[in-house]
Amino acid sequence: MVGRLDRLAAEQISKKTQIEDRWVKDLRQYHGRYEPDVETSLADEKKSRLFINETRAKTHSWEARLSDMLFPTDDDNWGIKPTPVPELMGATDLIEPGSDDANKLKELMRLANARAKSMHAEIKDQLTEAKYNIKCRRVIHDACKVGCGIIKGPVVANSLRRKYEQANEVGDDGDVIQLAEGEPKRVWRLSEITDARPDWERVDPFNYFPDMSALNADEKEFDFERHLMTPKQLRKLAQKPGFDKGEIRDLLRGSPADQIPDYITKLRDITGAAQPTIGDKYHVWEYHGPIEPQELRAIALAHLTGQAQDDVLHDLEDVDPLEEQDVVIWFSGGRLLKYGPPLLETGDSIYSVFCFEGDDTNIFGFGVPYLLRDSQAAMNAGWRMTMDNAGLSVGPQVVINRELVEPVNGQWDLEP
Repeated sequence: MVGRLDRLAAEQISKKTQIEDRWVKDLRQYHGRYEPDVETSLADEKKSRLFINETRAKTHSWEARLSDMLFPTDDDNWGIKPTPVPELMGATDLIEPGSDDANKLKELMRLANARAKSMHAEIKDQLTEAKYNIKCRRVIHDACKVGCGIIKGPVVANSLRRKYEQANEVGDDGDVIQLAEGEPKRVWRLSEITDARPDWERVDPFNYFPDMSALNADEKEFDFERHLMTPKQLRKLAQKPGFDKGEIRDLLRGSPADQIPDYITKLRDITGAAQPTIGDKYHVWEYHGPIEPQELRAIALAHLTGQAQDDVLHDLEDVDPLEEQDVVIWFSGGRLLKYGPPLLETGDSIYSVFCFEGDDTNIFGFGVPYLLRDSQAAMNAGWRMTMDNAGLSVGPQVVINRELVEPVNGQWDLEP
C-alpha cells in the first residue's frame, strides 16, 4: 500500500513539473533577474543588463490591497447572526410556558443573539490564538507571487500549556505541613496541560501535490503534502500522538534516500544566497484520500491493536462499494509512520487553495509576475536599448581600417 502511494506521489510530482518551472520563472522576474541564458547572452555581448523591476512593486501593491480588503486590522471579516426564526437546542425549556407566539419568538431571538455573541467571542479567541490572520496574509503573498496560496486546516494543535496552581506543601511522611496558626502552607507549583485547539498552517506551494488530473478543487480525489525533515524534526514527530515510534526509529537508523528538491537550489541562485552544502533530508509524505478496503484491512492487522483494530475490522465486514474509505496516512522511505481517519467528518479536504487569477486547466492560478511578463520584457528592452545607445553616443567616434590596424589583445572593443 505504501509503495502504491509512493508511486502515486511521484506521478503527481512529474505532472506538476511544468507548473513549478513557471513559478521559478515568476520568482526570477519578481527578484529582478533575467533568465540564465539571457544573462549570459547580455554579458557576452557586453550589453546593458539593466532590469527595471516594475513586477515587484506591482506585486506588493496587490498584496497590500488584498490583505487590507480580506483581513482588515480594525474589524472582523466574518460574523455570526441568528436566522429570522432560529432553531435552538433546549430553548423550549428556557421559554416561559403559556407565552404567546410573539413573545416566544422574541425570547427565542434574545437567546439566539446571546448564544451567537458567545460563539463569536470563542471563535475569535481561537483564531487569534492560531494567528489565523497572519498565516492568511502569507497565503496572499504566495498567491500574488506564483498564482496560488495554500492554507491547511482546521487541524488539532495539541499544544502544551503551563500554568501555576496552588497546592499544599507535603512533608516526607506524606502529611500536609502545618503552620503555627494551624493553617496549611500554600505553595505554587508549575503544571503542564494539553490544550486541544484548532490550528491552521500555511503550506509551501512547492510541497503541495493534489490530484493533478482535477480541473478544480471540487474534482480532486486526494492530496499529498511533502515535509522535508531533518533527524531532529523526525524525533519531534515521533513524540506526537498516533505516530509509530518504532518505524521512525528504524527510519533514523538509515540515511535519507531522497535528495533535496531542485527548486531549493534554483531559489537560492535567484536570491543570490550562498550555496552551502545542503544535507539531504527525509521526505515525509502526508496523504489525505481514499484507499482500498483490503489495504485498510492490512493496515489494521499490521499497525493497530486492541479495540482500535477490532473497530476497523468490524467496519470492513460489510463494506458498501458506494462508500469511500478515506484516511490520513504519513509515510517515508517505504514505512508507514501514521494512520488515522479523515480530519473532517464531512469528507472535505483540509487544503484550501486561493488563486490570484484562476486557471481553467488546473487548481493552480496565475500570479502578478506572469500577468506582467510581456509588459516587463518590453520595459526592460526599451531601457536597455536606451542605455546601450547612450553608451555608444558618448564614446569616441573612430573609423578603423582593419586591414592596416590590428589590436594587441585581439579585441575590437573600445576599452579604457
